[in-house]
Amino acid sequence: MTRYEKQLCAIIERSGACSKAAAQRLIERGLIDLRKVEAMAMRERIIEFQRQGARRCDAMQWTAEEFCCSYEKVRQCFYQKP
Repeated sequence: MTRYEKQLCAIIERSGACSKAAAQRLIERGLIDLRKVEAMAMRERIIEFQRQGARRCDAMQWTAEEFCCSYEKVRQCFYQKP
């Protein structure tokens, strides 16, 4: 299991969907859409930044830096309907 997949397991566990061990098994079997989990994590991080008083554009920029991806990808994940 890659470091990226381990991070997504932790995100799934924090959401309360299942335990970390169960998430690992589901990911190994390919039963979880990792892109959806990543999008959910990005949305949550942006909302967390906004609760701390950041503007939305700044929150998206910081999230893009944290997730090592483009601002456009973060913006698309945030505005995409869940």
